[in-house]
Amino acid sequence: MSKCEQFSLFPENFALSDDGFSGICGEFADAGDIDHRLFAAPRSNEIVRLADKVRRYTRSHGWMAMGEARSRVDSWRSHALAQHCTRANEGRIVLSLFDHTGQWSRPWERGGLPGRALRYPGQPETGDVNAFGVNFFSDWFGDFDGLDIYAVLAACPCTEFAISGAKHFAAKDADGRTVAAVELVHQTLRTIEYYRPSVWAIENPVSRIEKLAGLPPWRLAFDPHHLGDPYTKKTLLWGRFNADLPIAPVAAMALLQIVGGDKLIIPFC
Repeated sequence: MSKCEQFSLFPENFALSDDGFSGICGEFADAGDIDHRLFAAPRSNEIVRLADKVRRYTRSHGWMAMGEARSRVDSWRSHALAQHCTRANEGRIVLSLFDHTGQWSRPWERGGLPGRALRYPGQPETGDVNAFGVNFFSDWFGDFDGLDIYAVLAACPCTEFAISGAKHFAAKDADGRTVAAVELVHQTLRTIEYYRPSVWAIENPVSRIEKLAGLPPWRLAFDPHHLGDPYTKKTLLWGRFNADLPIAPVAAMALLQIVGGDKLIIPFC
């Protein structure tokens, strides 16, 4: 046990010289710099591409029918509800930033973690990520009554980052929109740093967010049809979480044309 730890537990046993006291103060200072590894890059075996899992599955089983996929997704919901019933997550809370619909935090709520969906810009005061800080969370939310901020989720706006809009990058870089978007990501990271949750995740499509905002490498890549929704939109998640998700792979569908007002949808994979 270090002198720092001894002094913390049994201060009455210490009669210190000035030098001894300075040494313990130094240990306290060093302890404050311990790397919490919140933003550590994932190890190679922690990076998951659900496309690889789907490829292995479909090679043996083919695509799931939509009914089968829905049943599998329902089983995940049941698993979350079972956690709620055990009260295993009592005392925990999840913060979901830029969550306009509350959808991302909803599965966590089913598992017994109250969710706080902070919508920006839909909530001009309580959802304003740019205003986040120690006083903000204390004044508006009473620091969540001392509950454990177990997870912070952030669907950061992607308009200034997504590669699909690359032709507009120059204009956005010049007029300040990119700088403002990067600041929202940095505010998100400051919130994560402040609460140091067990789980955090930032979501974006394939984009330049990692490079511009200084994120660690992404941890999970997926398309919605890997998880039972029959369309493609390659999405990446950065953060600290278990990326080895189960799958419910269905054939993706493409909207090819509209005939007489009816959508014609056919599979393309």
